Amino acid sequence: MVGRCIISFDCESGWGMLDRLESVDTDELTIDRLGSVYDKILALLERYDVPATFAFVGAFTLPLEEFELNWYELVRKSDLHRSWMEAVLHDITNGNAEDWFQPRLIDAVKNNSVEHELTSHGFTHLDWSIEDREAIEIEVDGIKAWSEFHNLSPKTFIFPRNQIGHLEQLKKLGIGGYRDRPICDRFNGILAKFLSYSKELNVLQRSQPSDAAFQNGLVKIPGDFFLNWRSGLRRLVPKSVTVKRFGSALTHASNTEGLVHLWSHPHNFISSPDHF
Repeated sequence: MVGRCIISFDCESGWGMLDRLESVDTDELTIDRLGSVYDKILALLERYDVPATFAFVGAFTLPLEEFELNWYELVRKSDLHRSWMEAVLHDITNGNAEDWFQPRLIDAVKNNSVEHELTSHGFTHLDWSIEDREAIEIEVDGIKAWSEFHNLSPKTFIFPRNQIGHLEQLKKLGIGGYRDRPICDRFNGILAKFLSYSKELNVLQRSQPSDAAFQNGLVKIPGDFFLNWRSGLRRLVPKSVTVKRFGSALTHASNTEGLVHLWSHPHNFISSPDHF
């Protein structure tokens, strides 16, 4: 029997926490520090010849000048974008926005000797479960422009914060599949946090079925193995437990033709070097 393993990265930096910046050490998210982390991740994958999926927030990997020229005024006119991107727009106005725009990262992945998948994590990391269709249209147009700018044809999609919505728009982008929500993300509040933490302790973790599931004609790719970010309570989980958990899931996958989809955020490696 043959199991499957997918590794994917949500490449968002501070864009993923624009509504929670008070909880982020933005001094860590510099061009130099993020560049170093991406280089180390790519070197590690290259060492073992392992291809991965890198899903980028589009605006994050456009040059600042490109965003200012073609997108700055457009997002300011959208109430949701203006609110979501308040910190970015403020820094652009004050000439202090260099770290928000890092095309060097996508170039590093494209130029690596391993053929990684480059795909989309939204244009500004705006939540796709919203009902504002005009805001979603801006996201769609932004992803199209980002794809053309970098000469990409993304075929899969990772929803910002795993909030699934507007599946019909993915078809307009030529997307054929998306990462499904982790099981604990389907709950709210204390229960979700409890399930998320307790899952990190499960050294008998199983894989997920690899049979294709469909929603609105799109493949739902299982994605229920988040690489433990050793922060907060998760810091108490021994590294050996995380390794055993992953090993158990891989063994189960090989015995049942299952799938293990390991995912993380590259910027988490800055505050949690044990990720490597």
